[in-house]
Amino acid sequence: MLEDADLAAASVALGRLAFANCGQTCFAASRVLAPRSRYDDVVTGLTEQAAAVVVGDPMAAETTMGPLVSPRRRAGVESYVAARTGAGARVAVGGRRPAAPVRGYYYEPTVLAGGAGEPAPAGATTARSEVFGPVVTVIPYARESEAVAMSNEAGPGLAGTVWTSDPDHGVDIARRIHVGTFGVNLYVPDLGSPWGGRASGQGSTYGPECLGAYLRHKSVFLPEPAQA
Repeated sequence: MLEDADLAAASVALGRLAFANCGQTCFAASRVLAPRSRYDDVVTGLTEQAAAVVVGDPMAAETTMGPLVSPRRRAGVESYVAARTGAGARVAVGGRRPAAPVRGYYYEPTVLAGGAGEPAPAGATTARSEVFGPVVTVIPYARESEAVAMSNEAGPGLAGTVWTSDPDHGVDIARRIHVGTFGVNLYVPDLGSPWGGRASGQGSTYGPECLGAYLRHKSVFLPEPAQA
């Protein structure tokens, strides 16, 4: 998120990307880089989005987020959060199993921020790994180049976004981020475009580029025809 971003709109969109399907999407916004000048506001905006999520029976009309897929997946999410809080991160909201429903593998939408007066370090486990649960870590940056470098660190590298009031600047950022899919002030997967990442899956899917995985190339050499 850049300093000139529309914070309200970005928070709503990032909240949806982070908590949709209980965070069990490979393009979930599990890591948000925020400028230090707006760090607290970004944390507050995402916290409000998480608090507005209604966790419960997916068959109930009022529910907006159901359970995780298995006890193993929930245990994995809990271990990620425990690792971060053990390293000093602060749970701004969530970070536990809800009181109800009791039956099911539920986990509250969670926002992790700085702990003990210090912002969350970029090298934390949840800041570099695919959590695959409803957890988002907010990481501060001082300079735009620093944010680009953090975005290009090791990780799945499947999806990313930039939020700015200057779309041309956003496109410039998009060119500098090494991920398979990228959105400027939005993120909408397109089945007609190639889909892949640095370390996510094998090769690309969707679009004409995906056909390469199904092809085997061969060169056949023939002698020149005899002269008549």
